Amino acid sequence: MKKLTYFLSCLFLFINYCIIAQPNIEWAQNYGGSEDEDFHSVQQTLDGGYIAAGFTISDDRDISVNKGERDFWVVKLDPLGEIEWEQTYGGSKIDLIRSIQQTLDGGYIVAGSSESSDGDVGGNYGLADGWILKIDQNGEIEWEKNYGSIGYDYITNIQETADGSFIVVGAIADIEVDIYIQDIWIFKINELGEIEWEKQYGGSENEGVNSIQLTVDGGYIIAGYSASNDGDVEDNKGKADYWILKLDQNGELEWQKCYGGSEGDFPAEIQQTVDGGYIIAGASYSKDGDVEGANEGIFEDSWILKLDQNGELEWQKVYGGSFYDYTSSVQQTPDNGYILAGVTRSTDGDISTNYGYSDAWILKLDVDGDMEWEKSFGGSFFDWANTIQATTDGGFIVVGNSASDDGDVGGNYGKADCWVFKLAPLSVAVNELEWSPFFKITPNPAKESFNIQLDDYNQTYHLTIFNAVGIPLFEKNDAIGVLTIDELTKGIYYVSITSETKMYTQKLIIH
Repeated sequence: MKKLTYFLSCLFLFINYCIIAQPNIEWAQNYGGSEDEDFHSVQQTLDGGYIAAGFTISDDRDISVNKGERDFWVVKLDPLGEIEWEQTYGGSKIDLIRSIQQTLDGGYIVAGSSESSDGDVGGNYGLADGWILKIDQNGEIEWEKNYGSIGYDYITNIQETADGSFIVVGAIADIEVDIYIQDIWIFKINELGEIEWEKQYGGSENEGVNSIQLTVDGGYIIAGYSASNDGDVEDNKGKADYWILKLDQNGELEWQKCYGGSEGDFPAEIQQTVDGGYIIAGASYSKDGDVEGANEGIFEDSWILKLDQNGELEWQKVYGGSFYDYTSSVQQTPDNGYILAGVTRSTDGDISTNYGYSDAWILKLDVDGDMEWEKSFGGSFFDWANTIQATTDGGFIVVGNSASDDGDVGGNYGKADCWVFKLAPLSVAVNELEWSPFFKITPNPAKESFNIQLDDYNQTYHLTIFNAVGIPLFEKNDAIGVLTIDELTKGIYYVSITSETKMYTQKLIIH
């Protein structure tokens, strides 16, 4: 469990903090054309900028070309949100992007769904396929693949694994029952997109999925929903439950759990926490069963669950007002609490401010799920937050869309634009742990080998090096003095040094 604690600590300013204030917007940018756009996925890149992905319908202003009804749209931003390059991908029909991640070779892996069979899309097996593209650092296609059946299939999330392959999750139709009745679908592909193995999980009704994460034991945790109460699904509570699946490294089911009430409950994102458990963000229409403390309105509330490592419920919290509120993304913070992003249309309950029809909504919870603060961002019309990610300066990058042109939104180019805003680092007070750097990495960035110099030779340290997705690659229990390491390939890494009294983590780049 120490491994996971070290890695998550390094992602959030590399030290432990006590959060004392709300963040403000450092910068905000709109991107798009005269029609609709939306960003669903974002990640900070090795150069300190950002890669953002979503869909576009436009063929003007920021969009260089449109290939069909809706295209994949990938935009590379500099650290201040200025466009460095943008690319559209797709065919003549609807192509929807859901996930992007920078790969260790400096390029990107992109995943979503496609109804096309022309243009950039090499083929189509049915109504819609899962579609994956590998692009280089400039957005040029290296390879593309379709995956699916004759029904309606899609991919929602893709993650690079420690061996350079990719784990993919989505939904696939049960064509013997109905081309729209879907199971959760997980498969692993190699670096060229060839399937190594695939699994399907579900029952006789509909299942869907939004999130997969690698776990510290080398397996996977999946957050989906299920309307079934048979097959792989046990103990369904209502119309649709949060359905959480823990798989081993080969995709075999280790355990599954249903959580919810008598109405619809839909998870959006799951993350493993520093204690080895899991935090889940989503939405619930229920007011019974596992859902306690729901508002009396007829619309959905944000519903957050904390599970232990075996999937047992530790706590659950409901936040929102009398209208429409949900959370779609969650990250753990350095104080072991959580920051979440979503949407609110309420003007009461847990929502202190509303600027328009809907606002982007950011919540900060403590380690027990109690709210420390919440804040709305937006203008006088529709504004949404789809994803929040931590940045290396201790702040956060948020992506979604906006139809406003006032308030926190600097302008509007069409019906709805992609909207990105950068939140400043949380105002903090350092806790009792010493946080001053007590080791050096030289050179950094490095080309091949590098040195780790420990300043205090009077004690030994535990050294762990993680790759960009949190997999430990190198460990040394009795580190002392100067260490030379030449075992890493090109990529981004995190080097953690700990003892009984000290903990510090630095980012390392091999180029």
